[in-house]
Amino acid sequence: RSTTVLVEGIPPEDQSDEMLYKYFAEMFPGEKVKSAYVVKMTSALRAKIASRESAEHSLAEANAKWEKEGKDPEKRPQEFHFGYVDAIKYYEDYIEDLKTQIKAEREAIAGAASSVGGVNASSGFVTFHERSDAEVAQRLDYRSDSETWVVSKPPDPNSIRWEDLQADPTTVGAEHCIGYGLVAALYLTYIPITVGISRLAGMVDMGALEPLWVGFAPSLGLTLMVSFLPTFLILIFKTFFSLKDENWAQYKLQTYYFWFNVTFVILITAVGSSVTAFARTLVTDPFAIFSLFGHTMPQATHFYMNYVVLQWATHSMNMLRYINLFKFLALRSVYEEEDARKKA
Repeated sequence: RSTTVLVEGIPPEDQSDEMLYKYFAEMFPGEKVKSAYVVKMTSALRAKIASRESAEHSLAEANAKWEKEGKDPEKRPQEFHFGYVDAIKYYEDYIEDLKTQIKAEREAIAGAASSVGGVNASSGFVTFHERSDAEVAQRLDYRSDSETWVVSKPPDPNSIRWEDLQADPTTVGAEHCIGYGLVAALYLTYIPITVGISRLAGMVDMGALEPLWVGFAPSLGLTLMVSFLPTFLILIFKTFFSLKDENWAQYKLQTYYFWFNVTFVILITAVGSSVTAFARTLVTDPFAIFSLFGHTMPQATHFYMNYVVLQWATHSMNMLRYINLFKFLALRSVYEEEDARKKA
């Protein structure tokens, strides 16, 4: 990895392994380039592989059910596929058929890879013999167009998001705009959703536990939103942003999540019920923020005390790993106990 670079924005006329190698061999003469490979468009192949993995999972489930029945020939599992069929035989035949299709698809991709364009994407990897040459390659400007021949450090091989490297450059910009729009929408609707959840929680009659519930209900909306916010953000990032690396997705999440928490947990009392009014105050009179905090935060001491106590309960539940327990209990009815434990 230390001698390899990621190349993006490869022009259409250079989108092949041979042309990519030739370009960098000319830029770095003297046999400094070891290899060059363009990312291949494998969406159809990946879909078939995903189908095969899903079928293998279903076959394992069917075999597990049959084993629980003592492998009684009269009790082989049945499933509906345009009519009831033997599930084990169906998936075994389906997997063999998919293996044939996958082999044919791989051969087709390998045959078309030598031609410029076609299955070749606009991204690739170039490996040098020396690390110093890879470092130099990352610092050069190859064209006046900043979106062509963009060279950077490659992602970790175990966390590459190949679908992002295969993305059409003409649609990436539009998807980014949609992603930023969704993040902005989440930012603007965060307070209304939080307040709405807290108000609904306050309307619930808990009977004998009402005094305790009244103390925690006001901060319940914030606790729920803070808990689900990473899920919302990572869904937006992975769907609409070209991240290229799972680790980069986590880094982007950490950055946005930090500022959300600063705004909607620490500054929540100053923000109030209107994000736009708070932003307007910051723009028109930035120094007014200190008097705003001094005015609003002392009135919210009980809110923060309830919020902190509720976080104890949240983290205690996380340490109990109750989701994993529920998954284990559900899977144990299908799989052997050891297999259910691994899958949970």
